[in-house]
Amino acid sequence: MLTSVQKKDILIIEDSNAVTILLRQFLDRLDYQKIHACEDGESGIIKFKELVKANNIPIVLLDYNLPDMNAFSVITQLLTIHPETKVVIETASEKSEDGIKKMIAYGAHHYLPKPIRFEKLKEIMNILEAEEHEIKTKKLHSRLDELLKSNSKISLSRLSQSTRANSQEVLAYLEELESVGKVSHTDEIKEISCNSCGSVILAQIFHCPSCNRSNFKQDENSYICNDCSKKFSEPSSELLCLKCSNKFKFENVLWQTSQGFKLN
Repeated sequence: MLTSVQKKDILIIEDSNAVTILLRQFLDRLDYQKIHACEDGESGIIKFKELVKANNIPIVLLDYNLPDMNAFSVITQLLTIHPETKVVIETASEKSEDGIKKMIAYGAHHYLPKPIRFEKLKEIMNILEAEEHEIKTKKLHSRLDELLKSNSKISLSRLSQSTRANSQEVLAYLEELESVGKVSHTDEIKEISCNSCGSVILAQIFHCPSCNRSNFKQDENSYICNDCSKKFSEPSSELLCLKCSNKFKFENVLWQTSQGFKLN
């Protein structure tokens, strides 16, 4: 088991209560704690939407035959909502090689035969965790490369917060790049940060000085608010934290210093 990978949510869509209980017991032994269960396709899709909205993309264990729809219908809807969803089909009725190939072609990642065995489920979950770890690592490295290329120099804080990775993960990759001469240290970088959460990922927003709305247009020598019709020479501005949505004035900023890096 890859202990370095954070356990994902699990969504069981299964009409047999006995199978759901068995799956919960097996998954609990594999240290999965956030397990959700639904008895039919419709409620499963509703729950899936809720999890995706909360940015908790689950691994889905899906029964092939449900009371209201079959697995192909459910998979189509799940992948429409989130294309990278990992779906494991569990069934006793589709054991032929052609049937398995068909389900994989429709978007299922793995096939779990019934009666369900712990070792088989463990094997599948290990594969999914390894894939998840590899995908996350590749995405992180790709994003870090992009940030390094697009900035003459950039701070560790910005690299970590832009990728939502912890500084240890980022530093490990930077040290790897540094060892082959691709990256080097610069002086420490001092940056404006949010006075609420400390994030350096900020945006400057502009608004009408009268009504504080951002719906305005520029005239020849002034601006006109489309909401209150007031004219003004310059829009008011403030900072918006893209992490916690806090809005604050420039005079209320905090400053943060961290190690700088640059691409050689």
